[in-house]
Amino acid sequence: YRFFSEVDICHYNPSWHCLRVQGKILPHAPSQQKVVSFHVFEPTEVSVCLFQPSNRYLGSTSRTADLALLILAIPNESRNSQSSSLPHPVECVAASQSHILQTVSCSALLNPGRYAVLPLSFKEWYQQTPGQSLHDQSSISYVIALFSSKILECEENVPTGPGFLSESIFLCAKKNGKCQEPGLNVKLRTLHLRPSFFVIICENHSAQFHVNIMCNAQNSVNACSTRQELLCQDCIPPQHKQIVIVLSQLELLNYVYYQFSFNVQQTHLNPQGKWGAYHTPHLDQVNTELHSPRLLLRNEMNYEMNYNNEECIIS
Repeated sequence: YRFFSEVDICHYNPSWHCLRVQGKILPHAPSQQKVVSFHVFEPTEVSVCLFQPSNRYLGSTSRTADLALLILAIPNESRNSQSSSLPHPVECVAASQSHILQTVSCSALLNPGRYAVLPLSFKEWYQQTPGQSLHDQSSISYVIALFSSKILECEENVPTGPGFLSESIFLCAKKNGKCQEPGLNVKLRTLHLRPSFFVIICENHSAQFHVNIMCNAQNSVNACSTRQELLCQDCIPPQHKQIVIVLSQLELLNYVYYQFSFNVQQTHLNPQGKWGAYHTPHLDQVNTELHSPRLLLRNEMNYEMNYNNEECIIS
């Protein structure tokens, strides 16, 4: 890196097929996100690249978002007849690294079936202009390029339903993350898509008790949060799971370090003395879609551990 900060290498294989689709990175979690869906008809290798505008030339004013992408397996069924939305994924096949760069990529050997490409970006949520509505917030354009050794059938701007984003991240954490079981019928999952993204997930497998979880990431360096704060407290209802917080790198040129601790406790009701979820800071229109508790799937409710009602502290 004596003369250049980065070098882009272009793939060239004249026998491969290439598809390019444009989209926009939104500064919030939409309830109906549009993704790229494609069909594979025979086993093939697929490479996916996600590009955003470059700011390498003098006078450029474009922002650089943090980027990552997931390749998701979609069940072979028709779309929801009422909403025409894409079904929730059943597996995270591949995940890229996360970077504040112009491009990220990943590849996978895919069997016949239906798949979707989900771009991820979280830093823009933290850098919104106060007082502006979501419709007034500026977005960042991107291009997704799909390279395959076999012919693919591609659909652009396919709408997804509520919960698609969070369920995709749950699947990625289940495959690529780490899991702790501190007791209290609780599972804590952490997912680090290096170097930029760090995701913390809590699963409450109890059929009777709520779980109060406090997550403290205030000692992290060069980090921002989708919750707008690095200290958050949530009450998760029985047999629900929640993405507690997503940390992302704030500045590219500065060192990033994530440090966090948990405090987990079982309760009969939430802090308001009622049944149901409770969040501090409160969820808003920016992050409700990502951080709202979701019911555990049937295949996830595979155990009910017997622990006494107590408090767990994890650092």
